[in-house]
Amino acid sequence: MRLLLSEMLRARNENTGAMSPACSTRGCSPNGHAHDQRAPAAGDRRVPSSACGRPARHEPCSVAVAMSLQREEHVSASPDAGPDEPTVPPELCGLWRRVVLEAPGTPPDTTTRVWWLQTPTLYVDLRLPAARRTVRSCTTLDAASDDDLETLAQQAGFAGQTWLDGTLCRWQREIDFQPPSGVPDEGRLRIDDGWIVEDGVHASYREVWQREDDSVGDWIARRWTERPGRPDARVCYLVAGGDWFLFARARSGPPLEQAPSLAELLARRALDRAGRAALLDFEISLGRRERAAAPRTWRVELSTLPAREGEPLGPAAEG
Repeated sequence: MRLLLSEMLRARNENTGAMSPACSTRGCSPNGHAHDQRAPAAGDRRVPSSACGRPARHEPCSVAVAMSLQREEHVSASPDAGPDEPTVPPELCGLWRRVVLEAPGTPPDTTTRVWWLQTPTLYVDLRLPAARRTVRSCTTLDAASDDDLETLAQQAGFAGQTWLDGTLCRWQREIDFQPPSGVPDEGRLRIDDGWIVEDGVHASYREVWQREDDSVGDWIARRWTERPGRPDARVCYLVAGGDWFLFARARSGPPLEQAPSLAELLARRALDRAGRAALLDFEISLGRRERAAAPRTWRVELSTLPAREGEPLGPAAEG
């Protein structure tokens, strides 16, 4: 039996009590979780007030979602599994677009564009707030206005490895556009026929995801370091499935200190324009690969660096 999202939430609250106002994990906050009560930044898997969503077509909130799922025991995987050994089952793999985020005390978020591409091992996640649409695609960091830089600081995304143990999913974030929150990225998943309903473990939130039909198979999962051993080294991830890819290239320099959001960290450091642009130089790009073309073409459609949109992915696609 399928219930509307609003009916599901009402039934859940009746069974488990109203969701607590604390927002802290994978549905609330700029880093992608509902844990910390920070200003929305495009999305963690936690979203305090207006922070997380996915691009392209948005399904209406009234879309029917399979919620009457019996508790599934998915394939368990150990964090000790090697990089070539699957750490998640096939039903979790593909490009997932978030349909809606529900968190206590805030209206449902269907405007943040959120995409998550999961391979059998590695993943990349991209989150662009609604305000990001005001920044023109051709804008470079050097040419961006101060308002543009403030908007770009609200973006979010991360990459690493995923483990699923029963219904408990853990996303390790080796690289993260936003500063660390100090809260694990974990959620309880119900997976059914191309849909996921995710409930927070460390915060009260619910996210509903739908898988793109053309995003399964022909997997690529790569991690490497550009200029290893140098101060300007950057960790990179490339994941692909079906016709889609997500590429992540971290900023150079030491890891960011813990903070509620990148915007707050920028304000705290009182950086000049060049310093702010350097911290925003973190690429997460979503695009399509034309597998039938010769040679194959990989083109960016959405990116945390607006000037990359519409451009070829470049050397990362060549292995």
